[in-house]
Amino acid sequence: KLYNNKSDNYRYEGGCKVTKYKTGGNKVIDIAFVNGETYHFVEQPGGRYKVQTPEGWADSKATMTESGDKTVLDWYKWELTFK
Repeated sequence: KLYNNKSDNYRYEGGCKVTKYKTGGNKVIDIAFVNGETYHFVEQPGGRYKVQTPEGWADSKATMTESGDKTVLDWYKWELTFK
């Protein structure tokens, strides 16, 4: 799910493929939605993530929280939740 906190609606609800790997010592999470959109998260010093959206690199960095089988990446007005 990709939720817009500012406008209080979902931009996307549906399936996705999550790929986690390391590059240059940094953790990376790629999330590809079934609709073709891809979000790219690169861990930065301090545990925050640089975010690349389909529109380009975001100005805000994301924080990640995990609870059970659910992971949430939160940045600016967006909240991306996946299992």
